Amino acid sequence: MSKYLIPEARKQFLLDNFVEYNFGEDDEGNEIQPSKHVFDSITDPAEIFFIAEHCNWDDGALIPQWIIDSPLCTKASALIIFWTSAPDEYMEFKFSDKIMRYLRPNEVDEEQTSILNLLQKLVQRFEKNDFCDYQINFDFDYWGCTLHVNSLKWSVGQELFESIDGVEVV
Repeated sequence: MSKYLIPEARKQFLLDNFVEYNFGEDDEGNEIQPSKHVFDSITDPAEIFFIAEHCNWDDGALIPQWIIDSPLCTKASALIIFWTSAPDEYMEFKFSDKIMRYLRPNEVDEEQTSILNLLQKLVQRFEKNDFCDYQINFDFDYWGCTLHVNSLKWSVGQELFESIDGVEVV
């Protein structure tokens, strides 16, 4: 299997800008926000994959949404986003649903609803096979899991349960 090497300095740049960014503050004490402009300057699908691989859902769904929306999103990147999103927690909702807060049932949980919407877009991209053609290795046994859903409201195709042979990003 061939390997694609991202230089250490570039990896650190990607981590600094797109992973665990909300755990810090700027000089004025404001929560650090990622830059869409910097994200859009990425030209390599392997770097999008690297971000997906290191994505921290505690930061919210913004970066995963950018990844899914990117024309550089490969199937491997989308599969990582899918499996790390805990999809079985959302499959009991219809894609059109608004998820309500657990302790405040009259209030919409915007973050959870945005993840449900992201999953809808991801499933639609798989249905259309609308991904960057660059083949990146995805090992289902490493990333994948089983889905345990009591009341399934939507389903996914078999290809979300399969590995992809391709370049290993290191």
